[in-house]
This record gives sequence, structure tokens and C-alpha cells, in this order.
Amino acid sequence: MALKESDKRALAFLAVAGTGALIYLYVMPMFDTYQKREVEIQDLVRELRLAHRKAENMGGLNAEVEVLKYRLADLKKVLPTEEGSFELIEKLQGLAAFSGVRVSGISIEERKERGEGWSAVGFRIEGSSYWFQFIDFLWRLENFERIIDVSVISLTPETMEPGQKAQRFQIVLSANVYSSTIGES
Repeated sequence: MALKESDKRALAFLAVAGTGALIYLYVMPMFDTYQKREVEIQDLVRELRLAHRKAENMGGLNAEVEVLKYRLADLKKVLPTEEGSFELIEKLQGLAAFSGVRVSGISIEERKERGEGWSAVGFRIEGSSYWFQFIDFLWRLENFERIIDVSVISLTPETMEPGQKAQRFQIVLSANVYSSTIGES
């Protein structure tokens, strides 16, 4: 059975129309979905690259945190919490003894200063020494591990004994020692 030329054309037209309908009904929605997914994938790839960059920066930030922890430990030595007051008095007595200063008294004075993250407590040291011993003691205070602010120095010469070669002085020294008020975390 042979098809007529018009039937062939009609079949060819139906085949083209059917293919077009298949493309329109099935391929076009799949292509739209593909395009939407491609945009989503590109967005996810950008987010992933950003996350990788952030992760690389985290390594640098972790190193910075370690440096800051080390600096904080150093600062805590200079500005410890107020709980170390008795240790401070003991260390001050040790500095004085090492310098040759005879301490007759160390007292905590009532004035308390405060600021954001710090407080200061006044103390007074009384004693006697030769001039060079006192200078050595001041040098040791200046280079002490804590922040100390000397506000008053009073030197009064003692009466010299016959045959005494060097002058002794009665000393009174008032100062502030600073402490951290920031809680441990």
C-alpha cells in the first residue's frame, strides 16, 4: 500500500508537530528547570568558595587569638586581680630587703581609685636606708612586674653617730598599685 504524496506531507507535518509538542511540553520545562538549577548551583559554588576563603582566614585568626592569649597572660602579670594583695606586700618586703632598705612598716591606705577594668589601691612604706640603697629600691620598684605609681617620697636624714661614714635616711614612700577588675573568662 502506497501512500499518497499529500498523506506523506500530512504525516511529516504531524511528525514535526508532534516533535514540537514533545519539545514544548517536556523538553522546555526540563530546560527551564535545568537553568534554575544551574543558577542555584552557581550560587552554591560561590557560597562554597566564600566558605573556603573564610576557613583559610580562620587559620590566621586562630594564630591571632593565640598571640592575644599570650599578650593577655603578660598583661595579667602586670595587672593581676586584687586577690594578690598579700603577695604584693611580701614581694615589696623582698625588694626592700634585697636593696638593703630596712622596712619598719607597710600599710594599705584607704584611698581606692577605680576605672573601667582597673582599680588602684594605695600603700605606704616606711623604713630607713642609705642613699644608694634607697635608689636601688626605687629602681627595683620601677622595674617591678606590677604597675606601681609612686606619688610621694619623703627622705629625712637620721642623726649621724660619731665615726659613721655614710648618712642614713628615714624614708616614707606612698604609691598606688593597679589591679584588674575584669573577671576571668
